[in-house]
Amino acid sequence: MNEKLTRFLLVTVGLLGFGAFGWKLYGYVQNQDTLNRALDIEKLEKSFGILNAAGTGSHLQTYANYAVLQDLNITGYVEPPPEVVVNENTGPKPRISASDIEVPMIQFPNAAWIQARGARASDDKIPGDFRVVGDVFEIETKKGLELKLMEVRVGEIDIKVLETEEILTIKGEQYEVDAGQYLLTPEGEQGESGGNPSTTNGGPQGPPAQTQVTAPGSYQVGTADVKAIEGMSQEEILAAVPVRPARDPLSNEIRGLRIKSVQPGTVFDRLGLRADDIVLDVNGLPAVDRDQLFEELRSLGGDTLTVKVERLGGVRTLTYRLPRR
Repeated sequence: MNEKLTRFLLVTVGLLGFGAFGWKLYGYVQNQDTLNRALDIEKLEKSFGILNAAGTGSHLQTYANYAVLQDLNITGYVEPPPEVVVNENTGPKPRISASDIEVPMIQFPNAAWIQARGARASDDKIPGDFRVVGDVFEIETKKGLELKLMEVRVGEIDIKVLETEEILTIKGEQYEVDAGQYLLTPEGEQGESGGNPSTTNGGPQGPPAQTQVTAPGSYQVGTADVKAIEGMSQEEILAAVPVRPARDPLSNEIRGLRIKSVQPGTVFDRLGLRADDIVLDVNGLPAVDRDQLFEELRSLGGDTLTVKVERLGGVRTLTYRLPRR
């Protein structure tokens, strides 16, 4: 009897459960639109996209829409904060004064060549640069300090330190020439030394013993300087005026010979040569091979020698009048 009652109860409970499930399913089907209105899957898919489950396996393709839950961040995952880059260079900016800057060339009224004092060329790169009024720039020895060229006058310029608004006045660098050494003025008139065209090269006074300036870029070579150079070997000349090839930065071809240094007071200093000058040609002969250049110079005739040099980005010609033999 108990066994029959137990079976009856189990069957009854099963039928009731199945009936309840069927009733719930029927209710869901009848009210599907209303129940799904609160969670619009299609709208969420358009907002976040659907996971492409093609490569995840067929057993997951049915659950592609669950990517929406991941985009909703139901797990509470929070992205780490962005990495903060700390500038280690927090020290004070360098200080600068007029003595830190030199101006080898001034082009009045609006430009000048500006560089750090004592800067020298390296790897065929000339220090400094040509600046015009209004340019903001830095110099090699004061990186991080912005300067602005404010005004260019005859013989000097004004530079503003943008950080402090300080105005620096820098005199233009000029090679001092004793006016009494001029033999001829540029117009060919009698100079302060009393010379004239008929007496400057073998006239009654005769040529000077030491090289003298006759006009800007023009030199009367002295007899003693000629003898001194003629008595020097090629090695001695190269020791007095060391040079190295200057190459074109694009083609890497040698375009001249850069002078490394010139000792003050020497004959080569009197000839107007300067450190960092690039000798481009001599009497039209390209200065690309120093040995060949020496051979050609020893066989030169005439009483005039022209040397084309590049100095501070510009090309100029130096003219030398040799004493007559």
